[in-house]
Amino acid sequence: MVSLGLTVDNPREGSCVKKKRAKEELLVEEFGGFSLTKEEEEDLITVDDAYGGRLEDCKFSLVGKVFTEKSVNKKALRSTIRLMWNVGKEVKIVDVGNSMIHVKFQSDFQMKKVIERGPWMFDNHLLLLKRWERGIHVKNVEFLSITFWIQVWGLPFDCKGRQVEEDIGRRIEEVIDVDLREEFEEQGQFWRIRVDIPVSKPLGRGGRILLHNGEKVWVEFCYERLPIFCYYCGQLGHDKKSCIKKYNNEKVGLHLSN
Repeated sequence: MVSLGLTVDNPREGSCVKKKRAKEELLVEEFGGFSLTKEEEEDLITVDDAYGGRLEDCKFSLVGKVFTEKSVNKKALRSTIRLMWNVGKEVKIVDVGNSMIHVKFQSDFQMKKVIERGPWMFDNHLLLLKRWERGIHVKNVEFLSITFWIQVWGLPFDCKGRQVEEDIGRRIEEVIDVDLREEFEEQGQFWRIRVDIPVSKPLGRGGRILLHNGEKVWVEFCYERLPIFCYYCGQLGHDKKSCIKKYNNEKVGLHLSN
């Protein structure tokens, strides 16, 4: 997905606003260290089926977060999402705190279309999405994986087809789909598989295929819509200049050379 070039920093956010936010965060942290009173330890309410209306409101929704350590301009993010997904005001995009948004769709079809057309990006950073589940909130939601279409280049002519693609995909992670259009089209340079990959896992560059005659053939992976990515450690979420592993290795190397 091509970035729309929108900055993630809010130019209207002055130093006073930032100081106020930092003070509020400090107060929350200090209150978190207090012991609960007897009254505070009691349950406020019990959420059950009596709250069915609110549960229905969340049924067709996604929780999202931009995969970056930078601050995110939520207004620009909402505008970009509406443009990318081609949705209007009927889709609610709510800031729920902790750098997350809650997107509420009108139908399951509308929501699934967004999921299937991903991954999505904002300012060249991944927009991680998770389907709403009953009971999740900003403190317990986890964005564990991202789904990519991967092109597999260099397959031998007699090693193409659904079974081969699924076997290769399973060696990467969980296979979501296989694009079989190559069987009916003139394009045969690569095959495509859709794989769900943990965001904490380095992206693989490819792998070897052992043929029946003992020969090993290297096939290369090309990730479609690949956002900011580190070519040093293979991780998503940062580039080579911001790689802690690269920094630590160079620091050790410099120390050894001295």
